[in-house]
Amino acid sequence: MSGLFYFRDQLGSCLYQLLEISGILSRQLPNQKTATGYPLQVKNVAAPLHVLILKEQDNDLEPILHELRQAGFEPLWNYANTEAAYLDLLQPDLELILSDYTLSQFDVFRALRLLKERHLDIPLIVVTGRIGEEAAVSCLNQGAAAFLLQ
Repeated sequence: MSGLFYFRDQLGSCLYQLLEISGILSRQLPNQKTATGYPLQVKNVAAPLHVLILKEQDNDLEPILHELRQAGFEPLWNYANTEAAYLDLLQPDLELILSDYTLSQFDVFRALRLLKERHLDIPLIVVTGRIGEEAAVSCLNQGAAAFLLQ
C-alpha cells in the first residue's frame, strides 16, 4: 500500500493498513479490530508500536504521538534529527519510521537510501505539510510507504 493521505484522521487508518499488510498487527493483536478497522484495545491496553520519528524539532512530535494513540497504538518511540542519530537508532526491531520531508542535515531521500542499504524492511511514512504532490510522488517512487500531509 502506498499513497498520498491527509494527516488528520488518516494517520491511524494508514498505519493500520500498513501494519496489517506487513503482518505486524497480527502479531500484536491477532484477530482483533473494531468496526472502523482500527485495532481493538484489549483490556485498555493499546498495541505497542516501535517507531522512529525523524523531525527537525522535538516540539513537533505530540500531534503524531496523539494520532498514534487515538488509532489504538502505544508508541514506543525514539526521535532523531540528524543522520548520525538516525543511523544509531535504525534497528531491525523497528516497525515504522515517520519522517519529515526535509531536516537541516539530511532529507527523506537519504533516509530511504540508508534504509535500503541496510536491507531493512521497515515502512517509512513521510509526514509533512511543506511540499507539493510532485515531491510526494517522488518519495513514493523512492520507496516511501505513504505520504501524509499535515
